[in-house]
Amino acid sequence: MAERVLVTGGSSGIGEAAVERLLSEGFEVWATARSAEDRDALDDRGARAIGLDLREPREIQTLAAEVGSEPLDGLVHNAGIGVPGAVEDLDREAWLEQLEVNVVGPATLTRALAGALRDAEGRVVMVSSLAARTQVPFYGAYGASKAALEAAAATLRTEIGPAGVDVSLVQPGPVATGFQARSRELLAEHVDVEESPHRESYERVAEAILERLPAVTADDVAAAIERCLTARRAPTRVPVGRLASLGTRALGWLPDRTQDRILRWLFVD
Repeated sequence: MAERVLVTGGSSGIGEAAVERLLSEGFEVWATARSAEDRDALDDRGARAIGLDLREPREIQTLAAEVGSEPLDGLVHNAGIGVPGAVEDLDREAWLEQLEVNVVGPATLTRALAGALRDAEGRVVMVSSLAARTQVPFYGAYGASKAALEAAAATLRTEIGPAGVDVSLVQPGPVATGFQARSRELLAEHVDVEESPHRESYERVAEAILERLPAVTADDVAAAIERCLTARRAPTRVPVGRLASLGTRALGWLPDRTQDRILRWLFVD
């Protein structure tokens, strides 16, 4: 019988690449998507699509009742949201939405499926970000949510590990997907850009992330996810790309103000 895996946010970007890769390797893939159109597309690819909004506890419970009725070999937390904006500009809703989707939702879903994961001695994979360890200007709320996700993952690993459930973090640097375009839309929804003292920086930061920094592809991240699910011994964390592998370590050795200057040069100046 094929191993059963659930991938959240499976309709685009990293999630879509992960679904396609796992299907090609013979997994039985359940994948979440919010829109009916996206769910139909996932079904057409051979996945078992199911609706999920991580902000809705009832939807999480409905999913868990269906997917968690049998042992679950893998749970891939990929769904996420990134709302850019300076800390002084972001409204309360932007903070709460990112924490809910990027941290609270995954924790709630893991709790709901813990029994099925224990039954299979399965694996949990959480897709994090370079922003969790490097304080990228204008992505403070997003970085805070991913840092919280990493803390939860490390804690979960020590708690559930004795039951045979492994927990891995996938840590990509910038990824060449539609994430940046969606981030621009969210910026306009939550920040009055024209009235912000950071107006000119907002016009540059999205381009700077992909132009000044080496980006990886969604397929690169999907390969890391597959490794976490199939390796004989699950890795605790997998950096994806040179920047994620070397950049965070190098910055970590530098004084804080030196790091600040480098980050301002990359994203602000």
